Amino acid sequence: IFVKLHKQSPNFKDDTYVPIQVGKSLTEEDFGILHDDTGDHISERHDIFCEHTATYWAWKNMDADYYGLCHYRRFFTLESPSFSESMNRRVHYLLSKSFGNLLRPGTNYAKSELVYTRSFDHLKLSAQHFSDHIRREIEGGRLDACFCKPYQLSGMNIKQYMSQYAGVKNIDYMFRAVELTHPEYLKYVETTLAHHQLYSSNMYVMSKSIFDEYCNFLFDVLNRVVELLYQEGQYIDVLKEKSCFLFCGYLGEILTSSFCTKLLADGKRVQFFNVM
Repeated sequence: IFVKLHKQSPNFKDDTYVPIQVGKSLTEEDFGILHDDTGDHISERHDIFCEHTATYWAWKNMDADYYGLCHYRRFFTLESPSFSESMNRRVHYLLSKSFGNLLRPGTNYAKSELVYTRSFDHLKLSAQHFSDHIRREIEGGRLDACFCKPYQLSGMNIKQYMSQYAGVKNIDYMFRAVELTHPEYLKYVETTLAHHQLYSSNMYVMSKSIFDEYCNFLFDVLNRVVELLYQEGQYIDVLKEKSCFLFCGYLGEILTSSFCTKLLADGKRVQFFNVM
């Protein structure tokens, strides 16, 4: 499981977790760990591709039975939010869903199962408990892939929500790119955009064959998005939008959710975990 770092931060390495510096080709700073600018890489695109440069690097340069990705401050966990925190989020979600748009049109609350960490040692121990668990699931033949438990949106669908971050135009270009590269995924992308839950953060653990399928889909679509934007003279407009340099990272969350939806439809053994 690669742990992506774009800035210096406490990290750890063991038999499961491998920290990787992303966007290394864009900076002189060296964190003294593995970085994403060796071999076959897209490190120079980190400003728009975000954590996907780590995924690409793993896909092209590492051979493993399973691949995973998390963030320096977000790990999968077996823990759950406290009872009070969980109830507080549920109440906010239900109130927003029932009355939010009556009081203020466009109101939305994103309910998550995020678990707050008490310290770096707590985070590390929780991450190690998860890795022990996932190894047992893999060895027992019970896991093809895992993702974050989804965000639940109270007042928007995913297209409306992600438009705030990725830009409406970029999502439209993404849809066109799917049509051109992987039309078999169109119905899953449509389902994701219309629904109210998102498998966020581009975090995953996947078997080698599924990871290869995921990367072919993800990078075919994202590369075609960038290509279309350049061809049609729209790329400069993208850089002026709120999403600025991060739009392919946000689009990747939509594509990852769509890929997860397809895996479920295909009957794959998919599990979901909270994030700390």
